[in-house]
Amino acid sequence: MKNRTQDEWRELFKQQANGDLSVATFCKEHNIGQSYFYKRKNDLIAKNIQPIKTSFIKVKSHQGNTTPITSIKLQHQQTRLILPINISPVWLAQFIKALA
Repeated sequence: MKNRTQDEWRELFKQQANGDLSVATFCKEHNIGQSYFYKRKNDLIAKNIQPIKTSFIKVKSHQGNTTPITSIKLQHQQTRLILPINISPVWLAQFIKALA
């Protein structure tokens, strides 16, 4: 059995995720036990879990605002994105995930 570094394991996980092979087939081709593959993957995930440092944004509620909301406005520094209020939540989630 070959001893691999964490970086080598990360590269293997990336190759499997980006490839067309199932985990079982990938493991056979790389001479890795499937259960060991998952164990190493879970071990690396557990090691990399750290508290996410975020700064919360204080939201101000405007009481008495009778103007209907027609758009969603997202702004970060000098970038502003204005989206229609009826945008698909699935599309918005995929868009935000792609930006991350």
